[in-house]
Amino acid sequence: MKLVAGILLAVLLPRAHALAQDPPAPKAKPKTADWRLEPFPENVIDPDRLEYQGAFNVPPEGTRYLSWAYAQCGLAYRPGGDPKGPDDGHPGSLFGVGHAYGHCVSEFTIPAPLISKKKDWRELPAAKTLQKFATVTKATKDQAGKEFSLPMRAIGYLPPQGKQKSDKLYFTGWLSYRPTNGWTFGMCNADLAKPEPAGMWRLKGHSAFSASNACMAIPREWADKHVGGRYLAFCGGINGTSGYGTGRGPAIIACAPWTEYQDDAPPVPGTQLTNVTLLKYGNWRGGGKVRDVQVSDGWHGAAWLTSGEDAAVVFAGVKDIGIGWYGYLKDDKGLKVFDRKKRKEGESRFINEKGEPVEKAKGNRGWKADFPRACIYFYDPADLADVAAGKKKPGEPQYYARLDVGDLMFATPGLHGCGYDRKNNILYCFEKRGCDVRYGGRPVVHVWKIQPAEAKKAD
Repeated sequence: MKLVAGILLAVLLPRAHALAQDPPAPKAKPKTADWRLEPFPENVIDPDRLEYQGAFNVPPEGTRYLSWAYAQCGLAYRPGGDPKGPDDGHPGSLFGVGHAYGHCVSEFTIPAPLISKKKDWRELPAAKTLQKFATVTKATKDQAGKEFSLPMRAIGYLPPQGKQKSDKLYFTGWLSYRPTNGWTFGMCNADLAKPEPAGMWRLKGHSAFSASNACMAIPREWADKHVGGRYLAFCGGINGTSGYGTGRGPAIIACAPWTEYQDDAPPVPGTQLTNVTLLKYGNWRGGGKVRDVQVSDGWHGAAWLTSGEDAAVVFAGVKDIGIGWYGYLKDDKGLKVFDRKKRKEGESRFINEKGEPVEKAKGNRGWKADFPRACIYFYDPADLADVAAGKKKPGEPQYYARLDVGDLMFATPGLHGCGYDRKNNILYCFEKRGCDVRYGGRPVVHVWKIQPAEAKKAD
């Protein structure tokens, strides 16, 4: 039986990535997922410059599918979104993606965050609604010619570009168990009372799943120099399995939907957006993979940080610092549980990793994390410039640092959508289902201030 379990694990679990700087695969539960490349590349942001400011709750309003319950947790920052707000160092507003079945977006204020020493979300201040939830996928079309009906995933904000006359939100959908040539990307007005959605579209040459987990703005100067003025990036990654053609790691794909307008009208459904790939890992056949990847790692939010001469592209997500598996939650002994490969009459359907029978498995079958930790991954923009110039392959760049922020979480071991205030250097990240877990959970917003390099040296 032990032999069977061993064979099963060998089939299901990916081999460790053999890079010289890879952290060794842990045998016991480590204390942290922190990791740094020594020395750092030049002109990048040191993770230690991220000063945690606290957290706040989303507004309590909303009902059923137009609410924050079971939120998909895409997040985007809007400068000047709350012009009448207090002068508390947190100007602007945030857009967030709500309930998985509502295909909805809401805009809310940014209160001054608070650090709860008790890790009690009830102590946190609550944001106020600026624009109530609106379904923004109405009138979009999927590849079957029907309104896009699957959950929204990520969201991004940009002011008017090209022929556009108003602020826009760009969003992605999640096509679980659907064809990889599906139409995944769309757009609507930031005025949620008149969203006028457009889409859905594809990224030319990519799987529908390649970059549907996150969305971010690319700094204009960098984009003009390296990717032909493509200021929008769809990015992120589902997990480390390379399923659905995603690649074993996050992706960054720059595009400019506003350049593909026809007679002042946005791209029609099914348009294959031209793009530039800045990061994309391969699958089990080759093409590279992200450092120390595990099957349940995730890259669910993204932001392009800038501070003086320094910069970093960050992904907010989760890192498994154990060894993941495909199966069920651990049993009462803390052992991984799988389906029995060959089942004889009278035997239980499930076994744990020691080959012992398990009468009833917990949770649904899927990719599981051994010791998941909320993390922020840091990439060097110079590596992405090399990819754009053809000096490196899309699967070559690796993150130079990994910041473990797991101890800051309230309920779930992972981060999701990101919003970034470039002017004030503030990073906002959703913790999915950080509060009200009994009722489907609502997200909590965590806040970091990127300190100048001089301030870090003074410390």
